[in-house]
Amino acid sequence: MIFMNIDVIKKAGLFISFTLLLLAFAGCTATDEVVEEDAPPAAVVSTTVESGAAPEPVRPVLVMPPPPPPRTDAEVWREAAERSEALKMMVEAHIATVKPGPYPEPEKKAQKPADEVAAAERPRKLKAEPAPSNAKSERAELSSGTPSLIDVFAVAPELSLIASYTDTTGLPAKLVTAIYVDETDAWIGTSGGGIARYNFSEQNWIVIGEAEGLVSNYITDIVKFKGRLYVGTSRGLSIWDGFSWSSLEEQDRVNLMNISFAINDQLLWIAARGMRGGLLTFDGEKWANRSNIRPGVILNNVSAMAFDGKDIWFGTTSRGVFVKRGRNWDLFSVTEGIASNFIYTMSVDKGRCYLGGCCGLSYYDGKEWVIYDVPEGLPHSTVNDIVSDGGIIWLGSKNGLSAYNGEEFINYFAEDGLLTDNRVTALFIRGRELWVGTAGGLSRLEMSR
Repeated sequence: MIFMNIDVIKKAGLFISFTLLLLAFAGCTATDEVVEEDAPPAAVVSTTVESGAAPEPVRPVLVMPPPPPPRTDAEVWREAAERSEALKMMVEAHIATVKPGPYPEPEKKAQKPADEVAAAERPRKLKAEPAPSNAKSERAELSSGTPSLIDVFAVAPELSLIASYTDTTGLPAKLVTAIYVDETDAWIGTSGGGIARYNFSEQNWIVIGEAEGLVSNYITDIVKFKGRLYVGTSRGLSIWDGFSWSSLEEQDRVNLMNISFAINDQLLWIAARGMRGGLLTFDGEKWANRSNIRPGVILNNVSAMAFDGKDIWFGTTSRGVFVKRGRNWDLFSVTEGIASNFIYTMSVDKGRCYLGGCCGLSYYDGKEWVIYDVPEGLPHSTVNDIVSDGGIIWLGSKNGLSAYNGEEFINYFAEDGLLTDNRVTALFIRGRELWVGTAGGLSRLEMSR
């Protein structure tokens, strides 16, 4: 009996133990679910347990939006135009709110006597003022007599204005760089605007540019040779045969840029300035390269040419003047007495040479060089162009037109009503007409004889 009770008790204990084990397992599972729902994030709990500090707030993760699709140029320009228009409206609205302040009363000027008013309305004296301290006489003492530019004193002609032209009255650009006038037309080269052709019979202007066949709108020189018009530009040579244009950018290994012309002995001389520039001659059919004047010397920077019988004069942009006399070459630079090694323009007649540049007029009488500048009567030291006619040397300077008659310089300015601008850049004489190109347009003048 006692043994039966012990077996029963053991079985009951096993049953109770198994029941408690099941309850314990069920209780643990429930407790885990509560921890997962109510407990803070693991990172915060870990920090709290390890350091004992207050839990840190959870920072949100920033996610950048995708980049916008690429915009077309039209869209960019449209948005810029919209912003500009909005800004313009805002500025105009602000301007509308601004009240103009009081204006000062105009100054009352004393009335001039009637004789002074009449004198002011008359054309002012055109001759240059006498050189200070008699510079010519002082220079003569130093150089044993300053030679005159002309053998015989000539009377400078009176000038009258026929017409003036600017970019509002026919020219495609203000700055005139080249002029050529023949029996029927005046060809005016400009900087950036191409050529303006004025027909005398029709009395109208025709503009010729790259769209019409020119190789460039930047004109450097114009000449007519054997019935064809040759136009030098900054980028090549254009030729007009009377019906159409043709162009060359290179010939005989010479890059035809920044061209200037001269005609002598049935040959057209073409000078091109640049690293691959040089000298060419053209007889109308054949080309010849004349760049190598002697071993080691290549003329690739000729800016002006002139001929005196069989002598050929070449002005350069850095080495002064080369003169070819037969088989011999002479060189004139600042060492020999010229004003500057950079030659802008040149004229030669009967052994006399006239050089224009940045530092006055250099004159050669066949033996020595003499420099004429502002103290001797020039209106400015920079001489851009030179032409001679009937004993008169005409000079285009950076401050007016000047005529030398063998005794003095007579200067003409825009204030005299003859020039469109005082910066004279190109000259051309045909008959009794003097064409003057400036940085502000063109003047067509008549010379009295």
